[in-house]
Amino acid sequence: LTRALAAVGTDAVADAGLSEDALLVELSVLAVLPRAAAQPPHLDVLPRDGLAMATLFVPLQDVCASNGATVLYPAPPAEVSTRRDWARLHKNEERTYAPDGSDDSDAATIQAEAAGLLPPVASPWSKFSPSELGLGAPVCLEMSVGDVALMDYRCFHRGGANASEDLRCVLYATFSNEGDHHSYSVDASAQTRRLGEFLSAAE
Repeated sequence: LTRALAAVGTDAVADAGLSEDALLVELSVLAVLPRAAAQPPHLDVLPRDGLAMATLFVPLQDVCASNGATVLYPAPPAEVSTRRDWARLHKNEERTYAPDGSDDSDAATIQAEAAGLLPPVASPWSKFSPSELGLGAPVCLEMSVGDVALMDYRCFHRGGANASEDLRCVLYATFSNEGDHHSYSVDASAQTRRLGEFLSAAE
């Protein structure tokens, strides 16, 4: 992590709104099986005021479109939020809205309709096309071993389909300015490592 963060640089970390006090809240290896289907475009965490978060991706082998490289969809979060009322969903209310403003199905139903594995978040936008959500043209994040990328949590993205016969593995680490984050790999009580520790070690 120290070497990866040194490669990204402090400017990129600052652009994501992170300070040296940001906590390491996720640390794991994502393993995508051969012939795995693509995910729908999604956010890992629903945006809200005051939250800064970013994920560091370190590929453990070369990743490209054919083995399911991450795909980014440029879009201003504020623009997308006019199409989906994610603030209500974030507050654990069941009501969500379609792009035209009409009431949508509840979050559980939307998740059930998502193809393949469920998105990381109950994504109220998962059954709408990228164009309906106002997302930009997709960018395939092809990377080689030794590359590193830092993604702001407000970026719509998806894991591409792994059309190869090989496992695709990517190390990822997520830093957040808030602790007690729901994590698949780091228990809330263990979210004590600070971004500054890794940045200072890289100097």
